[in-house]
Amino acid sequence: MKRRGNPWLIRLLVLMLACSFAFTFALGNAPKAHALVNALGGVNLNAYCQSQGYANAGLVGSSPYTYYDWYCIDSHSQTILPHVSMLNACRWQYNNPNVWDYTDNFYSPTGGVCFLGTFLGGINLQVYCQSLGYEDVLHPGSTAYDWDCIDHTDLGTPFYPPIDDMNQACAWMYGSSLVHARFNDFYTPTSWQCWG
Repeated sequence: MKRRGNPWLIRLLVLMLACSFAFTFALGNAPKAHALVNALGGVNLNAYCQSQGYANAGLVGSSPYTYYDWYCIDSHSQTILPHVSMLNACRWQYNNPNVWDYTDNFYSPTGGVCFLGTFLGGINLQVYCQSLGYEDVLHPGSTAYDWDCIDHTDLGTPFYPPIDDMNQACAWMYGSSLVHARFNDFYTPTSWQCWG
């Protein structure tokens, strides 16, 4: 005679296995800790340029393109300078002066998002680096991405770990994981802002 298992135990095990899969799937697809707060959506640059009297928007320059390589183009395919202001495009699209533009990667031309946010202030990167156990902060380059903390080894040789995530710096500065960082001008290194 075959022995049958306890049907309630089998159901419980199946339920626990299903919950385990669901939990694993949820964790694997959870948004990053610094997901953009109050995101409204992407930017319709063609519509924005057309509202300004031009034919459309296009990437101008040589590849690889960046966030600043969008221009309005007239009907004769002539580029109109300067580049499209993503901030103005976002405010036009959502008809709100409290809407801001954001990209988490300057080197991706298609990463622009519009969001409704509250300006909290800047970032004290020196104090942030010191909070991580480093000695100071250094800006060895010419862009908003070129910030490093400074540390010295026991031999006195400087070590420069880069600040890879300004969102973490903003989260530390304002005590909330719902804060994110935005540069106002990529070529002005001190233009980092924190928004919530």
